[in-house]
Amino acid sequence: MTDLDLVLINFRTPDLVMRFVASLREYTPEDLDVHLIVVDNDPEPFEGLIDDDLRVDGVRTSLVTSRRNLGYNVGCNVGAALGNGRIIALLNSDVRLLNDECLPRMVDFLDADPRAAVAGPLQIDDLGRATHAGIFGTQSDPQHRAFLQPVTDEHRDIRPAVTVSGSAYFIKRSAWTVLTSCPLYQDVAPGAPGAYLPAQHYYSDTWCSYHASAHGMGVWYVGDAEIEHLWHKSSPVNGEMDRGPVFDADRSLFRRACDHHRIPRD
Repeated sequence: MTDLDLVLINFRTPDLVMRFVASLREYTPEDLDVHLIVVDNDPEPFEGLIDDDLRVDGVRTSLVTSRRNLGYNVGCNVGAALGNGRIIALLNSDVRLLNDECLPRMVDFLDADPRAAVAGPLQIDDLGRATHAGIFGTQSDPQHRAFLQPVTDEHRDIRPAVTVSGSAYFIKRSAWTVLTSCPLYQDVAPGAPGAYLPAQHYYSDTWCSYHASAHGMGVWYVGDAEIEHLWHKSSPVNGEMDRGPVFDADRSLFRRACDHHRIPRD
């Protein structure tokens, strides 16, 4: 078993993928056994995105090309199933390591607390603004703290959260396995190979965190670890919630899953 599986989802963003890989080369964790798994979620693979491009000294790498667009959530499930790391990090392609401390810190945090199952770091854009500084409040009324506001020391705290952002979502594999095999979850999503609700684009992080809480597992924001996140550069949503049919279908599935578990939701 490796220490950490980094599951990176690509949909027509090869430049962003290579930007993350470059940061991993610069900040390769010395004391972690890491497996980078890139799921190329495009039915027309990009020219130039090949296994050799992903090579990082000291890191095992795998490139998986889907014959069809699976959607972000299912792509994450597929990628997670291909690894065996005791910690899984599910990442958008528009994130980048800023230092050599983030990955070890997130692994150490989850290793240290048997009650903690899910954790997310502080996420900062290229202008020094927070794209994720914790989501608090309640499950029926989650509140994003300091979104697109300048990062301050106040945002580097460590505290329980309602959920954490799916662009850099860390979860213990033991928790992932329990949530995937949950009979109530499988009633709603028969055959789902992973704990992310098999919606097309939305509610991956929210559902997984709410589901973890329903099983008595802790969800934490870890603000003393940071990663760069270029808000919605990895998807065509352009930073705004799409109120079209994809969102409506994903919200319907999310609500069914919550209601099936008697989980409060909006």
